[in-house]
Amino acid sequence: MDRTQLAATVDQLSEDERSYLSAYLKMKERISDASYAREMSSRLKAMRSGREVQRNEVLDLHNRLSESGL
Repeated sequence: MDRTQLAATVDQLSEDERSYLSAYLKMKERISDASYAREMSSRLKAMRSGREVQRNEVLDLHNRLSESGL
């Protein structure tokens, strides 16, 4: 599929489908980022060792994801 076909396909999507596609593409970009992978690995290691996630950390993460469109 070339870019013209891709654009035409996206143009036919509903608002919900475009919103999903946008979030999907942002997440694909995020998971291919080495610094993001290191951060997630570090967080997982801390949680597995018994560290609890604090409410303010969850809210901060939620706010950052919301600001980035996820």
